[in-house]
This record gives sequence, C-alpha cells and structure tokens, in this order.
Amino acid sequence: MTELEPPTLQDTMRNPTPASSGGMVASSHLWGYLADTRGRRKVLIATLLLDFLCAIAGSFAHTFWLFVVFRFLNGFFICGPSAVVYVYLGEFHTAEHRTKAIMWACIFISIGIISLP
Repeated sequence: MTELEPPTLQDTMRNPTPASSGGMVASSHLWGYLADTRGRRKVLIATLLLDFLCAIAGSFAHTFWLFVVFRFLNGFFICGPSAVVYVYLGEFHTAEHRTKAIMWACIFISIGIISLP
C-alpha cells in the first residue's frame, strides 16, 4: 500500500483515534452539567485521575480492542478537564484580560498539538 491509495476498512480499523474522539463527543455535555451542579474542582480532579488510570491501563492492554476501549474511556474522561479549565481561566482574570488569557491558552494548546508527533 502506498500513501496515494485509499485506506481499506482494515487499515481504518487499526487506528484507535476515532475511539478517543467518540469518547469526547459522548461526554462533552455531561461534564459541563456535572461541573455546574457538583463543582468544577471535583470534576477536574476526578476526571484527571480517571483519565490517568485509563491511560495506564491502555498501555498494558493485550488486545487491540481492549486498547480501543481504553482509548474511548480516555477521550471520555479527558473532556471534563478540557471544559473546566477554560472556565477557571476566565474566573481568575479580570474582564479586561479574560479574553486574551483564554485566547493565549488556546493558541499554546494548538501549538502543542501541532508540534507533537
């Protein structure tokens, strides 16, 4: 297979990235609701801990499908801190600097995603 050939279904199934994205889509509204009703700090700590545990468990997965399940859970839990951190950032800045602070955070996250392999 060359880079110019379209990927087959088997090639597509080997990529666990859609599972992680699916977890993010499945949980985005849940974490926003829980952060507003239960507390942002609780959601931030719980989801970071659960995401860490799923990442560690996924590194020891002995089958591909178990790895995909852990990647889905990783995406499911990482969406919580992603939602809460921007709200915290906005709360800790004055109205004058709030927009710039959130914009710079988004820029640096984008640079990190682009520069990592």
